[in-house]
Formats: sequence, C-alpha cells, structure tokens
Amino acid sequence: MRIEPKHILILILILVAVLLLYPRENTVAPAFRLRVFDEAGNPASRVVVKQEWEYLAVGSEQQSEYSSTDENGYVEFPRRSERVSLLRKGLSVLRELAHLMHGYGIGPRAQVWAYGEDPHVWTFVSCEVGRSAPQELRLKRWDTAMGP
Repeated sequence: MRIEPKHILILILILVAVLLLYPRENTVAPAFRLRVFDEAGNPASRVVVKQEWEYLAVGSEQQSEYSSTDENGYVEFPRRSERVSLLRKGLSVLRELAHLMHGYGIGPRAQVWAYGEDPHVWTFVSCEVGRSAPQELRLKRWDTAMGP
C-alpha cells in the first residue's frame, strides 16, 4: 500500500498543530523557604506574606496566595507552574514586539511581598526562575511624605 503525498502532508500538519497547541508545563517560581525580619533585624512572626506569579503570555492572569510567617519568621511557598503552549508563547513574542515601548514582558514573573503591622512597613523581592531563591526578607519603612 502506497501512502499518498497529500496524506503525508495532512499527517505533518496534524503533528505541527499538536506541537503548537499542546500546553507544556513551565516553572514560574521555584519552591522556597524564606525568613522575614522586622526593621530591627529580629525574626518577624505572624507577618502577612503574599506570593504573586504569572507566566506573561497572551491571555495570562496574575495569581496570588497569602500566608503568614511562623513564630520564627519563616514562610514556605511551593513551586508554581503554568501550562503554556508554543502558540501562546509565539503570540506573546509578537505582542511584545508590537508593544515594545510598553514593556509588557514575556515569560515567568514572580514576587513575594511581606507586610508589617504598620501600613508603611513592607517590602518585596522578585523570585526568578534559574536564580537562587531568596533566603530572607527584611521589612522596611517607606516614607509616604512627598518633599516640598
């Protein structure tokens, strides 16, 4: 039995479509254990900590989860991942090129925020894939007064 060239072409097109549309798992933020310190350098217990993550791609949405530090100032977050197809990645690159001046970005983005009891005391750190996860975070007082 001889396979027709048009059948080979159809099989190739189906294979390409599957490769482009199948969402693959991408790590957005590594799992890590972080210790939060207060302004004086002491472990900050029962501090609210928020992790935000998103794989910047067409149609993506930022996700977040809140936790709090234990009595020794530690908080843990699991590995975060998103399933993104090659087609979505490609469309995201095209979007980024079209909006070059806006700086939307593509790929994984994650941050961790820690908040003190005082609304002027907080801080954050980025958690980038491929770099070592943050080990500690020190709360900082942010002056909200504008200069003359």
